[in-house]
Amino acid sequence: MNKPVAESLGGALRSRRRTLFDRFVAVLMLFAFIVLPVGFFVGGPALLKSYDAAHVVELRCTIQSSEMNKTSSRSAGGIGASGAEVLLDTSCGRFVYVDGVTLANGDQVADCFPSGSVQTFSVGKGSIAIRGLLEFFHLRTRVRTVEPSKPDASPKQEVVDEVDN
Repeated sequence: MNKPVAESLGGALRSRRRTLFDRFVAVLMLFAFIVLPVGFFVGGPALLKSYDAAHVVELRCTIQSSEMNKTSSRSAGGIGASGAEVLLDTSCGRFVYVDGVTLANGDQVADCFPSGSVQTFSVGKGSIAIRGLLEFFHLRTRVRTVEPSKPDASPKQEVVDEVDN
C-alpha cells in the first residue's frame, strides 16, 4: 500500500519540475522573441547615437565618388518631410554627410568631394564597429565632420585619432 503513495508523490514531484521548466522556457521565449527585438529596434538607435557622440574617431579615406541624394520620411498619418544628403563612397566604405545639405545646395556640396581626394572623416566609433549590421538594414554611417587631409596623408583606411568630447 505504501508503494502507490510513493509513486504518486514521485509523480507530483516530476509534475512540479515539469511545470517550473515549462514556465522557464515560456519566460525565455518571451524575452527572446519580444523583449530583445523591441529593445533592439526602439532603444538601439538611441543608445548608438549616445555612444557615438561620446566616442568619435577620425578616419583618413580616399573619395571614390560623391552624389546628392534626396531623402523623404513620412508617418502613418501621411505627414512627412523631404531632405537631402550627400552619399560618399570611399576607400573606407560608404558614408552619408548631412550637415548643411539642402535640396538647393546638395549638388554643390557633393562637388566639394572630388574623386581621388584624401579626406579625414570624424565618425562615431560605435557606428564604425557595427557598420556591416547597419548596411544590412540599408543604413549608412553618418559623417560628423569632413576635412581635407594633409598632402602627406596615406590614402588607405586609417584610424587617425580617437577624439575626446
